[in-house]
Amino acid sequence: MTAARSLTAWILCLLLLMPGGPGVVMAAPETVVGETTAGLLREQTVLLAGATGKNGSAILRQLKALNVPVRAMSRNAERAASKFGSDGIDWVEADVTEPETLGAAVEGVDVVIWAVATAMPFGGNRPEKVDGEGMASMAQAAKAAGAKRMLVITSASSGDEDHFLNWVGDMMIWKG
Repeated sequence: MTAARSLTAWILCLLLLMPGGPGVVMAAPETVVGETTAGLLREQTVLLAGATGKNGSAILRQLKALNVPVRAMSRNAERAASKFGSDGIDWVEADVTEPETLGAAVEGVDVVIWAVATAMPFGGNRPEKVDGEGMASMAQAAKAAGAKRMLVITSASSGDEDHFLNWVGDMMIWKG
């Protein structure tokens, strides 16, 4: 299994096993990933966008538990470091609604994990700006910086035109 495929499988397992998730039983990250994949991950530069959100913070904890060096992205790096710690984390400040801030975040990155999401139906952080344009901007910045992979963590209902959350701001359309 390639490192990218292993990383994808690991994140899917993580989301299924994390507390508050659809979860079965919590498993230690090294049990889910295996030492070979963990070793491959440790050789990568990983950017975690959305590191302070629900899914992102769970992924951040797991990456730290595996001793994977992680660059974590937040709109306020100082506040994020205060809340989540900075041991083994390289906090970088960027905002997906401001594409010009993404270049420094993706510089030298091998893998981008996109765990960004919005619950704001209106304004500057509405789904169109964050989940649509923001993800496209991140993908463009990552490609320009030479990133090898971008994993997108989203919802099972992404792109569902009939989903009730589309009543306000086409939330699920933009996640798709």
